[in-house]
Amino acid sequence: KLPRQLKYTLRGHQGQVLALVFDISGEYLLSAGEDSIVRLWSVQDGTLVKKFPIAHDAAITDILLSRDRKTFITSDRNGRVLVWNTLKGSSVRSLYGPTSAVTSLAWSEDETILVGGTVEGCTYIWDLSTRSHSPIQVLSHNSYPVSSVLVSEPFIATASADGVLRIYDVETARVLERSFGSAASIGSLSLSKDRRMFLLGCLDDTIRLVDRKTGDELMRYRGHQNQGFYLRSHLPWDNSLVLSPSEDGRAFLWNLVEGTIAASLRHGDRPVLCAASHPKERVLATAGADGAIKVWE
Repeated sequence: KLPRQLKYTLRGHQGQVLALVFDISGEYLLSAGEDSIVRLWSVQDGTLVKKFPIAHDAAITDILLSRDRKTFITSDRNGRVLVWNTLKGSSVRSLYGPTSAVTSLAWSEDETILVGGTVEGCTYIWDLSTRSHSPIQVLSHNSYPVSSVLVSEPFIATASADGVLRIYDVETARVLERSFGSAASIGSLSLSKDRRMFLLGCLDDTIRLVDRKTGDELMRYRGHQNQGFYLRSHLPWDNSLVLSPSEDGRAFLWNLVEGTIAASLRHGDRPVLCAASHPKERVLATAGADGAIKVWE
């Protein structure tokens, strides 16, 4: 069963919604965007549980939520990265380093190493297990904006606007590069659960499934529109589907193996900028330029 029915619409954000994330239980949904406000929603009935105080002075670009729900991390277009205490409802730590917009956040499995990609082309690495506010390392191999980052020990991977996927092996200090051409500017990067495949959302209206070890392209997904925004595609649930927002106001699901469109959800007429999948159930959330969040089942 695929989510096709609109369950409810969440309203309250002013401007674009740029980040959505379910908690690990699927009971709550965090959202943020141009209005610099983080909101916590109940997934069961769509009620607003909490509106966090404004701590950013620019649009929030990404959110990470810890497994125990006690901590979340936000980034913004001015380069600020904040660590929040969910229960206290306030930011408790600022992380320094970026001098331009932070486009993407990711952290290690144990949630101690945080990585952030930036428009300036640098990737910053912080150790959250210490009290330091400064990065422990800065990766500066990119001359183009870093659009997406991920951590899967022992490597850190980055995708950039010049169409290059870079894999940094932390143990050997080797850097592997795979170019998909400047026309295929990469807007998002995710990893399959078995760690064998990368999924690359490109700004040429394609999504590419790539073998992690060889860099070979295994499948290409088409039908959506993506040429102007860093739209985050990923492999939800059991890795049998591909999910992506679309600039034509829809969100798309493809069959992973066949490459065919399994479903499309009409969010509205303006671009859908983010889509999140429930961790346990076939439930989706979409949001974007219209400021509304829609939950589908």
